[in-house]
Amino acid sequence: MQKRSSSTAPMSGRFFDRDIPTALKKRGLAIKAFHGQLLHEPKSIRTAAGNAFKVFAPFLNALQKAGEPVEPIDAPTKVPSPGLCRREPR
Repeated sequence: MQKRSSSTAPMSGRFFDRDIPTALKKRGLAIKAFHGQLLHEPKSIRTAAGNAFKVFAPFLNALQKAGEPVEPIDAPTKVPSPGLCRREPR
């Protein structure tokens, strides 16, 4: 039996980020993904070698050089009820 790596374990964030949208699309559900409520996406602030920072001061310098974050999108004017979502027949 093959052991699952932590990156594909059911409770892993990467598992959900990759597999949930795929499963929803297979069921005929339309999805839209948006960036989180962060100043910058975590992988956008990296060391010169492309790694995550381990010391705060260099991270802060890189964050300040990254500039202002993107303006947030407007709140939706309406959200359809789950009964109105498109589904494939069972």
